[in-house]
Amino acid sequence: MSGRHRRTAEAALVAGCLALANLVGARLYLRADLSAGGIYSLSDGSKRILAALPGPVEVRAYFSKELPPEYAAARAYARDLLREYRSASGGRLRFRVYEGSDPAARQEAYRQGIAPLQFNVVSRDKYEVREGFMGMVVQYADKKEVLPVLSQPEGLEYDLTSRIRLLTAASRPKLALVSSHGAIGPDELHPQVREYLERNYQLVPLRLDALAPGTTVAADVSALLLLGPSERLDSKALFALDQFLMSGRPAALALDGRQADPRSFLVSDLDVGLGGLLKRYGVTLRPNFVLDAQCQKLAVESRRGWLTLQNVVDYPPFVLATDLDPGHPVTRHAQALPLPFVCPLDVPPGAKVLARSSRMSWQRAAWARGSFSANPMQSMAPAPADPKGPFVLAAALDGPFQSFFSGAQAPGGPFSARSPAAARLLIVGTARFARPQMSGGGSGPVLLLNIADWLAQDPDLGAMRAKTAVFRPLIEIPAGGKALVRWLLVLLPPAAAAAFGALRLARRRRLRARRRERFAPPAPGTAAA
Repeated sequence: MSGRHRRTAEAALVAGCLALANLVGARLYLRADLSAGGIYSLSDGSKRILAALPGPVEVRAYFSKELPPEYAAARAYARDLLREYRSASGGRLRFRVYEGSDPAARQEAYRQGIAPLQFNVVSRDKYEVREGFMGMVVQYADKKEVLPVLSQPEGLEYDLTSRIRLLTAASRPKLALVSSHGAIGPDELHPQVREYLERNYQLVPLRLDALAPGTTVAADVSALLLLGPSERLDSKALFALDQFLMSGRPAALALDGRQADPRSFLVSDLDVGLGGLLKRYGVTLRPNFVLDAQCQKLAVESRRGWLTLQNVVDYPPFVLATDLDPGHPVTRHAQALPLPFVCPLDVPPGAKVLARSSRMSWQRAAWARGSFSANPMQSMAPAPADPKGPFVLAAALDGPFQSFFSGAQAPGGPFSARSPAAARLLIVGTARFARPQMSGGGSGPVLLLNIADWLAQDPDLGAMRAKTAVFRPLIEIPAGGKALVRWLLVLLPPAAAAAFGALRLARRRRLRARRRERFAPPAPGTAAA
């Protein structure tokens, strides 16, 4: 084969290999997410939900083009994440991104319920207010969910997956929230927490004091949540709670061991009658506050004559727990949990400890009983006789649990005793994290939502709630530095190209001179070597 034909065959072979690689790459391709926390890939829970979609889901995202850099990063992240959704769904999820200032796109965004946002843009020589859209609509069949604002990438996967699950699920689990005996009912929750619970579950208030003696919670209730009762539970309420667990259904109890007024800081005894029931399950709630040097700060006002002074002090009874179980759905990905006025728990050996106080924690022996003042301006330093931590603050238990009642003890007459139940029970030594005025900057509501998802046996949502993407802007430099960088970018590339050309020319000249010396004919009269 001649050299010309050989080169033609080689070129054809290379072209065929490239075409084959392109065809295989279109059908089979690999992706690697090297970002911190895997923010550009989907959680296993999202993949399972997307793989089981019963029908096509359409996502429409509305973004303006001229957005500030931090919001433009959110737009790029949303686009990349939607590609992952489409791939994981096998094509059942389709998406479109509307960009620009097209009047038709603006009218469509308005019609879908996405309102424009205003951005303050400050440049070197002007200040202006811009208007733009950053929203998303998820539609399945004739139902839709609207995410009106996507200003931050934080929690985008959680918001999108939860909307998809809500739209495509056949039914929602029924979550009972006890609203009797002074417990925190639906009306006392943070508005956003209640909105989420009502959107994802059938949230029903449950009054244990309205149950007839010997009756139990309705069989269609999937999970039960009891937050901070302040009145003593009678035998019929205890019986209903006990039989709920004996039926194998999960429950969560957030209990206050002492009564504390957050305004006057007066503390008194509190006994709601759950001690015997918890002890039957191997749990004891000790009625004494945990104090921790790792705590939240508190702003305290004081008057000095006609002056009002405000002091910001560390408040040890407002524990900030960082020793958390990273593998449990309730505390997974959480960095810290604020637990105000929390009491320690004694739990059985098989319990899963979710949160502990730090090694710098203690309990004041003088606060073990009776009434006292927990004023933040007093000294709370530990005494030598005070018990030292760490202490268990929250735990999860898996059955089997033995019933607290026998046939003769049951209110309303004998009953058919159940066998030991393999239910799930979660205990927290305080319920104050669930109150809006003591939410700890948002961590308290997140903890409550994680508990609700765990009760509904949907831990995947809790696992992805705290998934974040961090905006890392370029370091700002002075105007003189910007000019220097600009001229370097203008002059450096051609200078580098010229230097490279000069080096190549000098090298070729050296090679040419070397060949000339080697192959030049000998001078006349010189004998050949």
